[in-house]
Amino acid sequence: MLSGFQFGQRRTKTLSGRIYDKTMEIRKSGADYWEDIWGGRYDRDKPVVRVEFEFGRQGLAEFKISSPEDAIDCAGALWSYAAGDWLSLRSPMADATKSRWPVSPVWQQIRRAAVVDSDLGLERVYNGLRDGEFRLLVPMLVGYVVRYAAVFGIDTAEATCGRLGEVVSSSCLVRGLSFEKRVMAKRRELGFR
Repeated sequence: MLSGFQFGQRRTKTLSGRIYDKTMEIRKSGADYWEDIWGGRYDRDKPVVRVEFEFGRQGLAEFKISSPEDAIDCAGALWSYAAGDWLSLRSPMADATKSRWPVSPVWQQIRRAAVVDSDLGLERVYNGLRDGEFRLLVPMLVGYVVRYAAVFGIDTAEATCGRLGEVVSSSCLVRGLSFEKRVMAKRRELGFR
């Protein structure tokens, strides 16, 4: 299933862009916090199509931007260049010269998009990350627990989970780290507090 388009190549470290179905990506990645970011503007019955541009170091240097602060200060101008000069969607006309075709009304809206700070709090992002991880993790976890119970002849979830505590702790110690230390490391890796 087609989920989007890529323009330019990241490896050039200049400028690349993507137009893709963000809702499809969210379902795959578990980044459910986006629903919090979108708030009341989000309609679950419609896909969200995202347009994004990535300026590499070389691309920023061409604009004489050399620090993160400069890049943030120039975000609006960079967006205007990327969505105005570098990439556009045109409405076809009889004229054979495509550059003379008018910019599509949809693309005009994209060009006018504001690049501003979000009012989304960090706590809401963490909750969305957890929700997404939960949605992706639980079916796999249940499958493994059921498989463990089937292999070792255990009939209830309670009995299975009781045995798994010992198995998990022993396996962690064999690898040289306690369960608690592995959990702390995994929290850092996933970006949770």
